[in-house]
Amino acid sequence: MTDSHLLVTGHSHITCLGIPLKNADGDNQLVAIAAEPCFHGLVGAWPREKRYWEQVIALTAAHRVAISWMGNQHNSKYMLLEPPGFDFMLTQQPDLPIDLSVPLVPEQAVRESFAATFLGLRWMLGQIAQRGGIKPVLIGTPPPKGDNDAVRALLARERHFVRVAEQMGASLDHVAMSAPLLRVKLWRLLQQMMAEIAAEHGLAFWPTPSAAEDAEGFLRREYWSQDATHANAVFGKLMLRDMERRLLAADTDGSQGH
Repeated sequence: MTDSHLLVTGHSHITCLGIPLKNADGDNQLVAIAAEPCFHGLVGAWPREKRYWEQVIALTAAHRVAISWMGNQHNSKYMLLEPPGFDFMLTQQPDLPIDLSVPLVPEQAVRESFAATFLGLRWMLGQIAQRGGIKPVLIGTPPPKGDNDAVRALLARERHFVRVAEQMGASLDHVAMSAPLLRVKLWRLLQQMMAEIAAEHGLAFWPTPSAAEDAEGFLRREYWSQDATHANAVFGKLMLRDMERRLLAADTDGSQGH
């Protein structure tokens, strides 16, 4: 164990770490994570409001903070996808298979479709840089779930997908879903974009442990939560142990735990 301490903040993926998603009154509050003395979490209104992120900025004046930013863009934008769908070559992993039976788009076009989702993060990191203080770290978010039949059975638990299916004029039982491999590529691109943003601001990016992925890059079944997009508390423990290791490394060598 290390005496270091980390305040974990962000969107819904922090719930797997044992941090509640929201407060009933919407006020920002630091909460302990059970049996995890090295970690606390910041709870606030859901959906997140500007005052939550302003609190994150303020906390960096005296605390080491981890930021989990969104992480479901590949699901919210592309889980349900009208035929024929699309594919692209991920330049980071050009050896991944490409589906030549669907339209191919440039990776840059996919990047541009995600760019707006990072504007709030860029604003916040800019504010933190102006104020000085302790540099935060950005943390990765869970890989996608790969079994479309199993994922389809979970779609009804998230209102977003119910609304999208209605807009597509289809029931959840029959709505068209994207290819699982496409979602892996999209997720990997999102993680790469997070790492690039971290590097632009001189910050560390801590990816999710590779042990959470199966041979094809999907979230292993033992780490699935009971919805279509999130990981469970077992995955959360894996993340906490990895973050604890990085904290110890950072304290030992004076780095940010890269």
